[in-house]
Amino acid sequence: MQPSEEKSQLTISVTWASTLPQATAVSRIPSRVTFQYDYFPIIEEIFKKLRPTHEPTTPSLFVGYVDTLNGDPGADGQVQGDTRFLVVYEEEMVKARSDLNADDYQIAIRAHASGKAVKFQGTLHLGRRTHRIDNIQSLQIIDTQ
Repeated sequence: MQPSEEKSQLTISVTWASTLPQATAVSRIPSRVTFQYDYFPIIEEIFKKLRPTHEPTTPSLFVGYVDTLNGDPGADGQVQGDTRFLVVYEEEMVKARSDLNADDYQIAIRAHASGKAVKFQGTLHLGRRTHRIDNIQSLQIIDTQ
């Protein structure tokens, strides 16, 4: 979204829903913000500092839920593949995709059907839109009983 010419600027404006009453604090928030061309190097530096610069190399422990199962039968006829998890990461719930082998996929099916949480080791790769967890190991259903 960075303007290409030096005299360019980027303006972002918002409007509030007319069907909802506005709080007094909202009325003091500007509805338009303009970024001058010379702001973008600073914004890019902030982006780099907020975003991890290195990919994780060691597996971490994750706890969460199986969100969706999109696997397909493999060559052996057993379902495996694309699975989406909703896991806790840095005190937030994030969605992440993974490819599960047939044994882990069966565990994911049971967890999803029962609504139970799972735990596993894996390496999380943060993406702009989609996060990915690789090298899943020790996938287990958390039994609270």
